[in-house]
Amino acid sequence: MTTRPQLPSFDFPEFRSIDAISSWAVWQYGVRNRLQTQRDGDTINWMELDTYFDLNIQEPYFAGVTYQNARFSNLYDKLRWNPLPWLTVKFDTALPVFVGGFTEINTDIAFMVTSDLTFDIGQRYINNNPYFKNSNLIVGGAYLRLNENWGFHLMEQYEVVGNILESQRYEIYRDLSSWIASIGLLIGSNNGGSNQYGVIFTLTLKDAPQTSLPFSFNPQLGSGK
Repeated sequence: MTTRPQLPSFDFPEFRSIDAISSWAVWQYGVRNRLQTQRDGDTINWMELDTYFDLNIQEPYFAGVTYQNARFSNLYDKLRWNPLPWLTVKFDTALPVFVGGFTEINTDIAFMVTSDLTFDIGQRYINNNPYFKNSNLIVGGAYLRLNENWGFHLMEQYEVVGNILESQRYEIYRDLSSWIASIGLLIGSNNGGSNQYGVIFTLTLKDAPQTSLPFSFNPQLGSGK
């Protein structure tokens, strides 16, 4: 299982032998609150809040999620708020309410200034996790639609712990009718030392935006080259 500071899925992978499955029992309890409204004839989730935690009956110890022999996991909250068509707020937390553990707070705000200009800003905070360094990362970006065919996007990441501008990304987009092409420049900081540079080229199918053909050379942070 990949180490990550979130509660794991309960889906079992395929095993060659039943004996490969460790003995464990976990009960997950959660509550979902949802407020909905009508906009232009459609039902919109105006606000949604998921709150949940794990009770480890037979403690499985998922790396990076809680501490070994802990009866309870962190208390997790996921808030999604869409008060206006041009404003979205996301707020996720993982708090050591029941037992000593780590704290994680993720915040994202996206808003559309005009039909051609959007901004987004967020924060990634994590503290006292046994597998991740303490971090207070500020992320932000903007997209500007220049005309019918061209657009410009930028994204920055600034690490408050250490005062480091970790990453910069600048991209130009071109509408090719069925496809959208982009080419961009990546700049990464080698832990506050020398900068690393890279370029990225992407083709995205407009009718299936989850499908893209990336060609990139990414800076290898920490390599010193």
